Amino acid sequence: MTSDRIHNLRAATAEDTRARTLPAAPSILSRPTAPREFPMARSEARVRTDRPHRYAKQLASHLGRRSRTSWDEEKGEGGIVFQNGTGTLTATDGALLLTIDTDAGNLDLLEDVVGRHLVRFGTKDELVVEWHRDTGEPGSVQRKPEEDPA
Repeated sequence: MTSDRIHNLRAATAEDTRARTLPAAPSILSRPTAPREFPMARSEARVRTDRPHRYAKQLASHLGRRSRTSWDEEKGEGGIVFQNGTGTLTATDGALLLTIDTDAGNLDLLEDVVGRHLVRFGTKDELVVEWHRDTGEPGSVQRKPEEDPA
């Protein structure tokens, strides 16, 4: 056998082995849904910024590593599909509007994930993300940590 043929045979065998041994990645959308323990809840935040498009695009890109995200630069709108809920990003004049829809038991978690990342990206602009829930109760607040004056 020629060295090219041996190489091709090894490559084909390795590819065939990988195809048989690696499970397909599970789809977030195709998972069976468990009975809901908590009712659906919504939380919204209006984040003042001179650069809402930039931050929305950056947030969608970053969260897209673990969730399915989209961002339409022309419309100034995007979405996030988490394992346990969904979110929207809307860039308006002077603000970025955020919404999260999930089971009430996951609201704190998703507010924190979205808010904490956005605050970290906007450290220089000192962004503050203050969530308001559809139940009327206050949501969480994410802001740049105070520096220790020591």
